[in-house]
Amino acid sequence: MTKVIEDSRPGSDVNQPMRVLCSGKPYIYFDNHAKILDCNEAVLGLTNISKDNLLGTDLTRSDVNRQFVDAVIKASAEGMSIFRGNVLLGPKPSEYYLETVFFSIESSNRQDKGIICYLLDILAIDTIFQNAIHGKVSPVNGLPELINVSVSYHALDGSVIYVSPAIELLLGYTAEELKDLSPLFAVYPDDLPIVTDVIEKLRDGNDFMRSCYRMVHKNGAIIDIETSSYLITNESGARNIVSVSWDRGAQAKIKRELELSEQKYYSLVMNLPAGVSLISNKGKLLEANNAMKIVMGIPIGKPMPELNIFNQDFMKDSGIGEQLKASIQTKEIVSGELPFRSLRTGKEVFLIYSFLPILNSDGSVETVIGYVNDLSQQKKVESESRERAEFLNLVINAIKSPFFVKDEEHKWVILNDAAVEMMGHSREELLGKSDYDLYPKVQADVFWKYDELVFMEGNSKNEEQITWSDGTLHTIVTHKQLYVEKPSGKKFIVGTIHDISDYKKIENELRASEMNYRELFDNANDFIITVDPEGNITNANRTLLNHLKIDLEKITALNVLDYVNEENKELTFALRDKILSGDIDNSFEVNALGIDGQPVTYEVKASLIISDGKMAGVQCVFSDVTERREAQQKLEKYNTSLVELNKTKDKFFSIIAHDLRNPYSSMIGFSELLLEDLDTLTKDEIRDSLKIIRNSAKNSLNLLENLLAWSRLETGRMPFDPAKVVLTNIVDEVVNVLFSLAYRKKIEISNRVELNVLLFADKNMLNTILNNLVMNAIKFTPIGGQVSISAVPDVSEPDTEKDFIRISVTDTGIGMEADVCTNLFASGKPISRPGTEKEEGTGLGLVLAREMVDRHGGSIMATSEPGKGSVFSFLIPAYNPGKSSS
Repeated sequence: MTKVIEDSRPGSDVNQPMRVLCSGKPYIYFDNHAKILDCNEAVLGLTNISKDNLLGTDLTRSDVNRQFVDAVIKASAEGMSIFRGNVLLGPKPSEYYLETVFFSIESSNRQDKGIICYLLDILAIDTIFQNAIHGKVSPVNGLPELINVSVSYHALDGSVIYVSPAIELLLGYTAEELKDLSPLFAVYPDDLPIVTDVIEKLRDGNDFMRSCYRMVHKNGAIIDIETSSYLITNESGARNIVSVSWDRGAQAKIKRELELSEQKYYSLVMNLPAGVSLISNKGKLLEANNAMKIVMGIPIGKPMPELNIFNQDFMKDSGIGEQLKASIQTKEIVSGELPFRSLRTGKEVFLIYSFLPILNSDGSVETVIGYVNDLSQQKKVESESRERAEFLNLVINAIKSPFFVKDEEHKWVILNDAAVEMMGHSREELLGKSDYDLYPKVQADVFWKYDELVFMEGNSKNEEQITWSDGTLHTIVTHKQLYVEKPSGKKFIVGTIHDISDYKKIENELRASEMNYRELFDNANDFIITVDPEGNITNANRTLLNHLKIDLEKITALNVLDYVNEENKELTFALRDKILSGDIDNSFEVNALGIDGQPVTYEVKASLIISDGKMAGVQCVFSDVTERREAQQKLEKYNTSLVELNKTKDKFFSIIAHDLRNPYSSMIGFSELLLEDLDTLTKDEIRDSLKIIRNSAKNSLNLLENLLAWSRLETGRMPFDPAKVVLTNIVDEVVNVLFSLAYRKKIEISNRVELNVLLFADKNMLNTILNNLVMNAIKFTPIGGQVSISAVPDVSEPDTEKDFIRISVTDTGIGMEADVCTNLFASGKPISRPGTEKEEGTGLGLVLAREMVDRHGGSIMATSEPGKGSVFSFLIPAYNPGKSSS
């Protein structure tokens, strides 16, 4: 917001606060709604409109002025704007081309804030058209002083805040270049005192200064400049300078440019898509542009024929001749519409025409400008729009849920049939009304609050109580979305209503049913417990809580493993996996610890808890069968065969559990050593201990990852989903993950896979295979060694249904004996040995890799010699749409 500095010097007229600011230059003063409040004589001289008539102009009545009005409103909101384009002014609107700059201002002598508009350039369109038609060139009065005027906005030190685009024509610099240069860079050095004196006087309180000085064009030329500078102050008290500058030595050049401009306008008029003609007051056709000639069937490029509108049969029959006479007689613009068969194409078109009388200085009509536009396409668009609107109305009314649109005053502007039925009034009675006209104030207040939330945040979703047309109270869920209409900026609320009364009733019934279930749950004779997929306890019945002498809050902080003794945890893990995979339908027994710490046997019936189609946990109903279990020991002999079948797998889990405990024992032991002897240990001893702890942690993590992957694979919970895979991308991912591991041993990893190698493989399994093989290569390669990954088509079995790619991981490591190499994949048992830096392992990675390769239908092998490194190769199907990839 700019505040006008009043002229308080002796003799100043306080009733004209704009006098000093504008200093005779053309300006118009508007209110914030684009209503003209004031102007100076310079504007009246340029427009030839009296002040009373100009102040009476309502700019908002014409669509031509829409962008100009938008620029006024933008200045009101943002403090400043610019405009270039056509504007209709005066009671009998004349069209002008304007280049303007707007500033939002406030004055102590005006009640309302307003907008000051500087006219930098003005062209009378009608005058230019007449001159162009007759081949005349005559500049608009006062125009040479206004063309190519540059407006700039500065801080008090002269630095640039804003400059109009005309600055590039004036000085050769762009606005961006001037902002980056020093404030007075372009001023001629000898004239710097003049400019600095102006700035100092404006700082000291002078609100207007005019100065003449020289500036240096970007090309080195010296230009004589005249500048009017104004001091403006915003609402916060900050002061800035507005300068209006022009080249005093460019008058001759400007005149020539004006002539060229009028010639351009003549060319523009002649080539307009709308038909334009010049007609004498006797009805004689004097001139017509190409579009008009086409409408009238006159050959383009031929001399204008002798033709009188009043004498043409078509003009008489269509009434156009009478309309032209009416325009001449009344001196008013006359418009009309008519269907017309094109004389050139023979197609039926729809024309809209206007006659604009041009008056002599004595007020009589000299000529008439005729305009013709083909509205056929517009009519077609209107028809299509009407059809779309009817279709949209049909769709909206087909929606069974109530649908509505409200304006910014919370009044309904659109209601579908379901909404009308819900409210119990006719659509005519509802449109233009608000909630307060229909509902009790308590309900309407709630609706109003949620509507305001939409205007502030853009949308809302809320549950409300509403009285239906039959007087019943319903529970509804309302979805509301903000819609902003372009280009008017009007805001609307678009909403839908869903009646959830029945759902609420069902919800209440379910809640009552749940309470009944809870009573049965709590008072059951058996123990009941629910857990999530990780074994965390989520609920327990009262019978169990009383037995364990614990409350619900404490037990839900525990895991079921807290009640399982150590020797039975492996079995518990296996049972958990079977339960989660749905493999156990019957009851089973588990051994646990009782509340007295003694072993106890429970008979358990487990069932999965499904929520939203997904497994959310397990519910177990169990009872203490310790005594019965002891009485049935003999029956366990019949399970010997089952035990034998699982013997190998149990042994495998036992090995894994042993290897998993070893790293933790190592970490605990060395960490206790550090804690006990920290003050006496040397840095090297501490470092060695930390290395051992770190390696143990890494081995534990690797073992856990492989164990989890193997477990999912063995239990069928790891999906096998082969798809097209770019191998080099997978190798890059593995190399990036293992980079830090290789970096510590200064081992170089090379990806030698070509970009065009495509596989038909499960991406996750392929990543796991490569991860284990590359990690194994790093483990057995000494410091400074190399590891490479390559791939070639496999040609060992060319007649197979599938094509395979042989992927190889090669290292320069310590290698292995032939018998060790042969036994690596011969059995399902893991084989492990320490790495070059004594890295420990379990061998599970190679077992896992073999099983995943088998899932792909491939095979894995290894070749090695002691001291010469190793090559681990495996076959994966190639992506080949021409052959079967399944």
